[in-house]
Amino acid sequence: MSGAPVPFVEYVGFLNAALEFGLQLEDGVKELIDNSVDAGAKNIQIILDKRSNVQDQTTGIVRDDVTRIYVVDDGCGIPATIEERGTGIEYAGLPFVLSFGGRSADFINAGNQQRIGRFGWGLSATVACLAHETGQGIIWTKQLQDSAWRSCRFHYPTLLQNQQQLSEEPGSPPLLPPDFSTGTIVMIDCVDADRTRLKPLQQALVKHAGRTYRHRLNKSDTNITVTTLSEGKWENAQHSKVGINDPLGVLSNSREVELFGVSKQYERVTLRFDGTDNDHEMEQFGTILDETTQQPAEVHIDITLASKAKVDLALFGNLDKPMDAPKRDRERERYGFGMKGQGFSYVRDGREIVHSRSKGLYTRNDYYNYMHGEIQFSSSLDHLFGIQQNKSRFHAVAPLQAVLKEAIADVLTKVRHDVNAQANTSKLNQSTVAIRDAEDDIQKVAPHLPSPAYTPMQQAEGDEARQTAKQETDKHIEQAYKVKLARLESEMIEENKDEQWKNEETHQLQLAIDDLLMRNKRRWSNRAPVRFMPWENRETSGFSMYEVETRGDEAYVYLREGNQLVDLIKSEVLENDERVQRSFDLMIGALAYAEHLDCTLEPDNEAMWESVRKDISDAALKFLIEYSPVLNGEVEQ
Repeated sequence: MSGAPVPFVEYVGFLNAALEFGLQLEDGVKELIDNSVDAGAKNIQIILDKRSNVQDQTTGIVRDDVTRIYVVDDGCGIPATIEERGTGIEYAGLPFVLSFGGRSADFINAGNQQRIGRFGWGLSATVACLAHETGQGIIWTKQLQDSAWRSCRFHYPTLLQNQQQLSEEPGSPPLLPPDFSTGTIVMIDCVDADRTRLKPLQQALVKHAGRTYRHRLNKSDTNITVTTLSEGKWENAQHSKVGINDPLGVLSNSREVELFGVSKQYERVTLRFDGTDNDHEMEQFGTILDETTQQPAEVHIDITLASKAKVDLALFGNLDKPMDAPKRDRERERYGFGMKGQGFSYVRDGREIVHSRSKGLYTRNDYYNYMHGEIQFSSSLDHLFGIQQNKSRFHAVAPLQAVLKEAIADVLTKVRHDVNAQANTSKLNQSTVAIRDAEDDIQKVAPHLPSPAYTPMQQAEGDEARQTAKQETDKHIEQAYKVKLARLESEMIEENKDEQWKNEETHQLQLAIDDLLMRNKRRWSNRAPVRFMPWENRETSGFSMYEVETRGDEAYVYLREGNQLVDLIKSEVLENDERVQRSFDLMIGALAYAEHLDCTLEPDNEAMWESVRKDISDAALKFLIEYSPVLNGEVEQ
């Protein structure tokens, strides 16, 4: 080993201050993962090990509660020596990288110039804060041209004895990366760590890595695994491989696409720093070159919109019993759908640094609950994005902020238009498949309603009726799709529309039909105490305002077309009055369920209930006649 000695810090006061930077265990591990990803590692293993009776090899002191962290990678490794930019002084590689401020140098990695960090504090602060005065941190590394592994140790008492000087020594690590030719291993012993339970930490790191490095994981064969064990016993190890979490819902291997399908993606907005206007007032920034490509730097803005119907089907379509609204909202928020989850991710050099931010670009609104955006930029634009040592603390400079806001304005308008279309489609769909709000209301309170002990035969009859109803409605939906598609073809010819118009309209139609089919599937996937069915599907006859049928374990309700009160409720005057619609349906639904319960227990009471329905209908007609002047606006209420 050659190179000048390297002080960890310049003076002991800074050393003590470095121990109190406030970096927590979880954040420190994230910093170490960053380093492994930047080193081009294909395999990264994070090992969380709970140990007791750990003896300090220097002081001999035994510690009872030690959390040992390993971050193992097969990346390019750290050079044996590094020449400091500006001074030309050559330092030992490992101590230089571990020291504060020692990461502003460049080195050659597989023929490409790579910067070792930007501020030189990530690794240093992580080791100092987590090892503190009572633990230790050891780094082993090996490059392809090295004949053996090299190591460097952070140990507070030893640093004090050696005037804060770090030294590099030969020595093999206790754990080798998957590819033995190169790699870096960081081990930190944390005494009395802030995280005492390893399983929640493992889950947090898996979630973080899957989202933060989603683009790296998607574009390469990088594998990240987080392992927990106790006292170094591998036979009890629990491994969790990191999958891809993509809030935009467009990466094919992501959890979101698997659950909810591919989100609608709007046309990408690109800001190019080439000194020209570029339609976005970019001339003011001049020409800025990307250090990696030596081409003008670019900012890419992607915005997507997920289908609420698909999300709800995936999350709630197969539940044994309905979930109330607050619980549904909390479940959606777990997957980033809601006021808290909406917004933009900022992705710097392929790594997400923050997510779910409005950052002054727009005002949060329920319209955007299913919208996600992503702003990608390179480190060459750090000065415009105000990137600081802690990369999550940043704010774009005012001129760039204004350009970003203006650039996404048209896309946000399209989002609002599509959200409105989804809402209108949802309302149309609800009508098409005969879903009424009251049916959902009654289903939600079903666990609190009285219910007879249905026989297996009645339950089977209910299952068969639900399956038949679903199939018949699916056929109706598919036929409606064919009719609407034929209309699009005719409209394209008659109005001389281009192919792009047809593709867009067909896409919207297909999305509407898909939502309709999913809504229908969800409707019939579980028992509902009361179903509101179209009058034309009735199998009973009579003269009442409504009819009731029992289908196994459910009651089917049919509102008579031609009845004066029913027609009034469905008229243009009241069809948009949700309070009237829901109140009327709840009243009829409650009567229907009471009839269903009574007749299920006492079938001989059917004739009595037929008389009850007639009496209710006669009373409704008298009410209508009595209040018709008020309803017609002839007198004031």
